[in-house]
Amino acid sequence: MLRQLIVLVVGCFAVLTVLAQPSDWSTLFVQAMRLKDAGQFDQAAPLAEQALVLAQAQYGPENRSVGLVLNLLGIIYTEQGRYAEAEVFLERALRIYGKWFGETSPERAGVLNNLGRLYFKWGRYAHAEAILQQALAFFEQAYGPHSHRLRYSLERLSEVYQAMGRIEEARRYAERAAQLPPPPQASQP
Repeated sequence: MLRQLIVLVVGCFAVLTVLAQPSDWSTLFVQAMRLKDAGQFDQAAPLAEQALVLAQAQYGPENRSVGLVLNLLGIIYTEQGRYAEAEVFLERALRIYGKWFGETSPERAGVLNNLGRLYFKWGRYAHAEAILQQALAFFEQAYGPHSHRLRYSLERLSEVYQAMGRIEEARRYAERAAQLPPPPQASQP
């Protein structure tokens, strides 16, 4: 009798735990983004992994929502030093974004920036340079040469050139980034 009661209590607890967990991929995604933004990568990763499973189940493996989660996982894994895994996720996100938004879209350029950061942190500077140059070109094509949206690519390229010992190029890209207007501030409610 006591054993049956324990099994019942444990079973109820397990059901309540499952019910208390968010089951919507977008809720998990937002939670993972907030944790990532707070630098809590170890807590963000499992939520993003769950979001990926749910998004794939809901939309299939090639949906843009899946690409969004893959991009987030790539960023998180990069910050955790899980470079090979991050590369797989970011490459897959690139393919999905290319299909949904176009090969030269700013959305895809954003993923390229993240891939460039991965290669920089991994010490693969030549790869980082090529990827970041591609992202910069796509952003320039979409927004023009004076948009604040180019800043990230320019700053990352400056870091890459600094690491490669190409100081003059690093300086040039840093100066160009500094001359761009600041991004607009998010409005407060």
